[in-house]
Amino acid sequence: EHERARKRVADLELQKRHFFGFEGSNAGLLNQPDVTISTTLMTATLSQMTDTQFQAFLASVGTEYGKNNQYTISFNRMLIPTSDFLSLGQPFGQFGLTRLQVLEDALRRVAGADFKIVHAKYCDNASANGQKARYVFYNTDPDNLCAYMPVPYTPMPLFPQGSLDLISQAHMQYIPPYLKRTTSMLYADVQ
Repeated sequence: EHERARKRVADLELQKRHFFGFEGSNAGLLNQPDVTISTTLMTATLSQMTDTQFQAFLASVGTEYGKNNQYTISFNRMLIPTSDFLSLGQPFGQFGLTRLQVLEDALRRVAGADFKIVHAKYCDNASANGQKARYVFYNTDPDNLCAYMPVPYTPMPLFPQGSLDLISQAHMQYIPPYLKRTTSMLYADVQ
């Protein structure tokens, strides 16, 4: 039971480092230093947009991403705040579809069949000022973005300490996301 708790703590720390990196050295997925930050694409969170704002977002996201990299690559992931993802179940327009369904269908036509929307709680206050949501458009091809875990969480055998106590240690290695091509990622901060 103690080992499961220690593994969970390690997993949560690993998750945080994946999104924010390590202080002073490596950046994470949400704070890459050379990635362009769009301040015009997201006028509000997706769930709080009016129908007109939502339609304008859908019409401009492909162009905004393409201008960022001279149309040499397309995104295949959209990272959004979990709170917004859970709110996208509201109906959109008159056809009975949810905003999530419309968003996925529209962006799949722009980005391709392998497009996915992923979410993380860490996006909520990740904007440049640290007070607004950040949306991330990126391509997961290993030529653009990679993250490695050469040594997964590995508990070591128990060893005695003192006359009655047994303790164990664990180790792991992790390399935060390495963005090889900064134009393959676009941040969109809510204004």
